[in-house]
Amino acid sequence: CLLGRRVQAGCHCASLPAPAASAVSLMPELKVFRWSAIAAGVVGVLTYIICAGTTLATGAYIGGMSWPYFSETGREGATYFIFAIGLTSTAIGLGLTAVTFYLVLSDDGLAQAPRSLAYALLGCPCGGSAKERVANAAFKVCILSLPFMALLGWASTIVYPTVHDAGAYAFFVLQTIALALWTAANNMRSPSDRTKSDEASDGAASNQQRVRLARNVVAAVFLVNFILYLPVGLAVNCEWERLPMDKCIKEERLGEEYCKDRTLDSDVSKTKLWDYSDCLDTNNMRSITQFFTIVSILLFYCTVPFDSRWLAAVRSAPVGTTTTVPV
Repeated sequence: CLLGRRVQAGCHCASLPAPAASAVSLMPELKVFRWSAIAAGVVGVLTYIICAGTTLATGAYIGGMSWPYFSETGREGATYFIFAIGLTSTAIGLGLTAVTFYLVLSDDGLAQAPRSLAYALLGCPCGGSAKERVANAAFKVCILSLPFMALLGWASTIVYPTVHDAGAYAFFVLQTIALALWTAANNMRSPSDRTKSDEASDGAASNQQRVRLARNVVAAVFLVNFILYLPVGLAVNCEWERLPMDKCIKEERLGEEYCKDRTLDSDVSKTKLWDYSDCLDTNNMRSITQFFTIVSILLFYCTVPFDSRWLAAVRSAPVGTTTTVPV
């Protein structure tokens, strides 16, 4: 509805005339956006490995579970900062990747990237083809989820547990919607979406099919694990309990000073630490499915740089060239 797009039925946005064309250098942006997905995946995985590895290697308290919740590995100490900075950096990378994915799926295409991106950010998801509308909605939902990812990283489970949980649930629910919309838009693509560079390559079509299949498989794996992690996991899990002070000192042997430093403000007989021992099986199930949910999100976005349309645009643009596009 913005930037010269025609008004669709039921859309009340004002139609604006298409702006004049100007020269815009696209190659630097292509390079940055192309690698943002890989960077986000690498940073996300490294954050998980460092935090979980450090927690398990040092024997830190994880509520009696065999595999910790990701948030438990970054609740305090040095891993808190690694956890928070890692998630924030990953969120930024996923934001750039969402830009890339939208440009790949948009009707205007990569040749008119500034116009497409401006529409994605400012336009209502009601103009263009069905694929365009779904991709636009996916982009907006994805971007909306990312601040919650950063929020849950900085809100420790022992200092701001309510804020942390709200951020985590909002992020995963919004990403579930975004991935469903991305997948739907990707499956709406037709042979007419291919660029001239695609058509010149015999392997472009088969590559696109492989990428589409990979995204569908990863999205399915994500959905199964998300359902087990949140809706089912919360329904069958028992109520979480704070670790009692006596148990912290005598049974867990975490040290009297350590335990008393984490005394719960509202009840001095308990600590701010969580005790999952009453429902170990369900909590272990949730922690494992949480792991696969996180990995699935990262893998899904890591498929974006391998899209044949995106690769064709990057490879066909010489370094330092400019392309005249409507902006």
